[in-house]
Amino acid sequence: MKIKISGGAERDIERGCDFYRSIDLDLAMYFNDCISADIDSLRSTLAFMQGLTVCTTRFRSVSRS
Repeated sequence: MKIKISGGAERDIERGCDFYRSIDLDLAMYFNDCISADIDSLRSTLAFMQGLTVCTTRFRSVSRS
């Protein structure tokens, strides 16, 4: 599943990274790691939810005779 990050969101992430870099490089790296982990988590959640949708759709289409 692809997640599209808008241009505005990219700029916000860059500004956040710049802000934390101005305080401490390790803090900027931590910020980047957290943002990346959040995006990966979102991707996994969306893929899981998509799988549930497929399963429930298939389940509803099954009928007893």
